[in-house]
Amino acid sequence: MTTKTHKILQSMGIEELKRLAREKKNSKAQLTKANPTSDNNRKIFPLTDAQKSIWALEQYQKGNKAYNNPLAVTCHIDHEFSPDRLQDTLNKMADRHNIFRTKIRIVDNEPCQYIDDKVTMDAGFDDISSMPEEEKHYWIMQVAKEEGCKSFDLENGPLFRWRMVKTQPGEYVVMLTFHHIISDGWTVSLCFLEFMKTYFGHGNEQAPQFTEYALDQSLYFEQGKYQKGIEYWSDKLSGAEGILDIATDHPRPDIMSFAGSYVSKFLSGDVCQKLQSVAAKQGATTFHVMLAAYQLLLHKYSGQQDIIVGVPFANRLDAKTQDMLGLFMNTLPLRFQLDSHTSLASVVEAAKKESSQAMTHQDVPFNRILEAIDHPRELAINPLYQAVLSYQVYPHSRGQKGFSYTPLKVDYGVAKLDLNLWLEEDGEGLVCTINYDTALFERATIEKMLDGLNTILAAIVETPDKTIADLSLLTQSEEQQLLENCAAKEQTSLQPIHLNFEHNAENFPDDIALRCAALIARLVTKN
Repeated sequence: MTTKTHKILQSMGIEELKRLAREKKNSKAQLTKANPTSDNNRKIFPLTDAQKSIWALEQYQKGNKAYNNPLAVTCHIDHEFSPDRLQDTLNKMADRHNIFRTKIRIVDNEPCQYIDDKVTMDAGFDDISSMPEEEKHYWIMQVAKEEGCKSFDLENGPLFRWRMVKTQPGEYVVMLTFHHIISDGWTVSLCFLEFMKTYFGHGNEQAPQFTEYALDQSLYFEQGKYQKGIEYWSDKLSGAEGILDIATDHPRPDIMSFAGSYVSKFLSGDVCQKLQSVAAKQGATTFHVMLAAYQLLLHKYSGQQDIIVGVPFANRLDAKTQDMLGLFMNTLPLRFQLDSHTSLASVVEAAKKESSQAMTHQDVPFNRILEAIDHPRELAINPLYQAVLSYQVYPHSRGQKGFSYTPLKVDYGVAKLDLNLWLEEDGEGLVCTINYDTALFERATIEKMLDGLNTILAAIVETPDKTIADLSLLTQSEEQQLLENCAAKEQTSLQPIHLNFEHNAENFPDDIALRCAALIARLVTKN
């Protein structure tokens, strides 16, 4: 944010700002109508609502690595990749998808997407197949973290990087990093598959462009498309404080640090099968069970009955967006009221109901919701929700022929929020990862949280009729240990104090019995 802009904002009242914003929207809508999507020579496009939010945050913390969107995967394929052909493939992808040629420029005092004619893709290729095996893993993790944490220049681009590492014949590690302003998880996964198709000559020449969606969305608000959804969210969030009051290990800093780490635990295939079974009995899914367990965990840690969990939705309801690269994901605030007399099964049912309703209104941008309910925004805390549950399955990531790939778990040292519970399918099992703000929490605290989550999941499976009040985060062995420690022990008879004094005087005659200023009396003297 420039000094000039900051001064203008300080000098204007809120009503004046709203009036100017309406005028700006109307002029942009007229400009959009005058510049149809089909104009292939067009270079300037509006930002979507989600992009505007990220751009605004970027102004406060330039080069913030928390809004990098990295992915590292191990790929097994019966083929030897050529570095020259790799670069050529990425250039073809940039020609086909203008998202790779996107920069963020200021036009008429408004941030916009600027589409360049050409871009040289930032790509690298390494061959470490001859490196000793014991050194490879450390090297890969170090380089993956460095790649994922490099800053992007929004104004000059490119906003995408690719690095491929040959680890041994038929095995490669691919590290791709987008800036979040042009991507989401779906896009990153789709990009990897787009590369494979293009490299082997199967890419489509024509591709749907994210700028088409951006133009459409710029008219949605004026056309009233969001009105019903905004009414839904305004009603749902009426009176919400939006502060998760969990005791932290350290005081909350005045500005979010975005420093983070993660802790992971694996749920076996047997456990996941039990979760699927209990979910099926209620017409629910594993996601609904996990969402219920997460709310209960936050409730037990905070003592609050009003719990809001942020849940990312793909927001790709339109069929043409399924294969579109860009930022569509919309993290929405799902609100739950937990009563101590409610059964665990009822919490799962409520999670299913809330998710279904939110899915219907998933296209309403989060910043529009905040505006509608006039929720305050602070630099110290994420608005409305500070805990997120991410359980995203990308349909194009399954059933690929000719190659297989496995995501690598890399600690990039960042966290966008206080707590983010990531759920990832791994074979028949499930990897549960909590990404946490290290400025607030210690690792041991998060490990304890994951233990508590497992205890809650076991209770939902084994005792679904148990009430929230009767739910404990302690395991049976921990409860037994506490009971044993609290159990009444046989009292030993106590000697009168004068007898104890005589005993000590007899056994420790030179010890000090009394000290007063310069006067010191020994036990033997006093006795």
